[in-house]
Amino acid sequence: MTMSGDKKAQEGHDTQGTQADFSHWQLPDVTPSVDEPKENMFGRIAPQKAVKPVDEPVMPPTLEEIESIRAEAEAEGFAQGQAAGMAKGLEEGRLQGLEQGHEEGYRQGEAQGMEAGLTEAKQTIAQFEALMQQLSMPLSLLDTEIEQALVQLSMTLAKAVIGHELKTHPEHILAALRQGVDALPLKEEGAHLRLHPDDLAIVERLYESAQLTRNRWELEADPTLSRGECIVSNSRSRVDMGLEHRIKAVFDKLVASEERLEQQRLQQLAAMEKVPEPQSHHGEAVQGGHKVTDSQETNTQETNTEETKSQAAVDTSTQVEQGEQPIPGDAPQETSPDEDTSKPTT
Repeated sequence: MTMSGDKKAQEGHDTQGTQADFSHWQLPDVTPSVDEPKENMFGRIAPQKAVKPVDEPVMPPTLEEIESIRAEAEAEGFAQGQAAGMAKGLEEGRLQGLEQGHEEGYRQGEAQGMEAGLTEAKQTIAQFEALMQQLSMPLSLLDTEIEQALVQLSMTLAKAVIGHELKTHPEHILAALRQGVDALPLKEEGAHLRLHPDDLAIVERLYESAQLTRNRWELEADPTLSRGECIVSNSRSRVDMGLEHRIKAVFDKLVASEERLEQQRLQQLAAMEKVPEPQSHHGEAVQGGHKVTDSQETNTQETNTEETKSQAAVDTSTQVEQGEQPIPGDAPQETSPDEDTSKPTT
């Protein structure tokens, strides 16, 4: 009983499976179409029946179709995603590369520009410094030479004025006598005074013989001495109050200043030879192996003019001195009675 029931169930299942396999096929409609009369028996138009469309059943896709659709969709999505990703990546890469390249190029250009600008600025500064040195050196040298010429001129004029003063005021010999006597170490021993004959007459006229005896002064005329000069001596010392010694004592500072100016002038000349020459520019000329600009030529001409004027002034003062004072080496200014300028000799 059980076996027959199972067998029937198995046959029924096979029948259902066979029907399921052929259930999607339908017999075609082969009935002839009959046109129904438009009017019924009462002579009225029968209502038209709407033809209902037959809905064909939609069959579900098979596994192969589903797999094909999935593969196509996946390929299409992959292609679209790849294209969109590449486009986006290219755009982002282009923008990023452009930004980085711009920044890097800007930094490099800025660094190169600053380096080139600094180099050019240093060269320009060096050129201007060289030009300033070449312009200032001649001016400094000119100042030194003018100062030196003025010192020499003042000494020459002072000698001429002192010589004229001694001639017009011979009583200045008294100040020389007092300085010479005060310079002696032992004034109690007295003094032997040698003077120019004209100065001797002035002393004898101003000092009486009793006063000369009381002072223990012995007067002696010496024609070899110039007016205003005297020699004071005793048994142990000798003081020469000649004009040369007195002038030297007065002009020691001026002579030292003149020597300093001469050394300064030589140093400036040596420094001018060591000044580096700037690069050539328009308006420069070469003289004596050195580049000289138009302004430097003008300064050189002015320097030569000032030197010529100074030399002419010195020559004129020398002529005045020779015309008014026959004694060479006269002093530039009057010696103070209180100033000890003598050189005692033991």
